[in-house]
Amino acid sequence: MMKNRPKIQLESDELDKMLTVCTQIVLIVLCILPIYYYNLLPEQIPSHFNLKGEPDSFAPKLIVFLLPFLGICQYFTFRYLYSIPHTYNYPVEITAQNAAIQYKIGTRILRGVLFLIMLLFGYINIVMIAMGLGKIKSLSIVIVGIFLIILFVWILYHYRWAKKEC
Repeated sequence: MMKNRPKIQLESDELDKMLTVCTQIVLIVLCILPIYYYNLLPEQIPSHFNLKGEPDSFAPKLIVFLLPFLGICQYFTFRYLYSIPHTYNYPVEITAQNAAIQYKIGTRILRGVLFLIMLLFGYINIVMIAMGLGKIKSLSIVIVGIFLIILFVWILYHYRWAKKEC
């Protein structure tokens, strides 16, 4: 039962700190790029891509601020979620004996997912800007696929780790 789970303060290890710093750096770049390039962009830029990576929808250039805005919202939402690991869903029953390791695994999953989301947002925003400037013709579906595979592997690895540490 969730209400009986122990509430403990987790210490961040080196990997947690590295993921946090890398996420912050990517988020800062994600926010700075649109500001830097905004005046150079045409009035309409690609805003959606088909399965071949070709733009199939265009929007006013203000759209380049959407992913930074969503990134900031996600960053602060995830930061809050790190503080309440006792409320997560786990593949095992949480006890006083396994709470610390399960909470660590749970927050580690979120840190990695957030980092990968920020990288993907950064890539998409760079593509939107580069297409708007006429530098490239399409988004690489291979790169997006690699992000999705890494995300899946990250979650699966930590799920299996959590199952072992019950």
